[in-house]
Amino acid sequence: DSPVCSIMLVDEDRRELVISAARCSSPDYLHKMPLKIDDSLIGRVVREGRVIVIRDVLEEKQYRYPELARRTGLASLLSVPLMTREKAIGTINLYTREVRHFTEDEIGFVKVVAGQAAIAIENARLMSEALEMKRTLEARKLMERAKGILQHKHHLTEEEAYLRLRNESRRLRRSMRDLAEAVILADDLERKQSPKE
Repeated sequence: DSPVCSIMLVDEDRRELVISAARCSSPDYLHKMPLKIDDSLIGRVVREGRVIVIRDVLEEKQYRYPELARRTGLASLLSVPLMTREKAIGTINLYTREVRHFTEDEIGFVKVVAGQAAIAIENARLMSEALEMKRTLEARKLMERAKGILQHKHHLTEEEAYLRLRNESRRLRRSMRDLAEAVILADDLERKQSPKE
């Protein structure tokens, strides 16, 4: 029966909490500005790594969006940290329409959901980082191979081969990876077409 349920994730560089996912009855909620971790109520959940329950957000001085709460009909707030390896990476926030007391069972349930969500988010982040590292390594291997081809064919130093690739990349407005792949493909085709000795 929650009119708003959101997941906010930490942006480490900006020290802010940003809405990552939400189910809500008010589109205005989705357009909230990011919250500063250092001086916001929900930021306190991240700073302290503990649950915060606000019985009535309209009576809470630290609550940043009282007008939005009035328009949307928000009353009570339960905010639970998303914890991975002793560190809060965000929060799950649940609002109710009526002022209410959250039971230990309700808080416990949201803590379990927060734990599962934190694991899933962290796994997705790690997988994304691993894929990015793999792409970077593949691009580096392609560049090394393309430089080697240019060095051999045109009697260039490694630095000259690199500069030639970089300058052509800029001139053609193509990525260096694309250019390296083209050099390798052209070399492969040339070798296949040259008569066997």
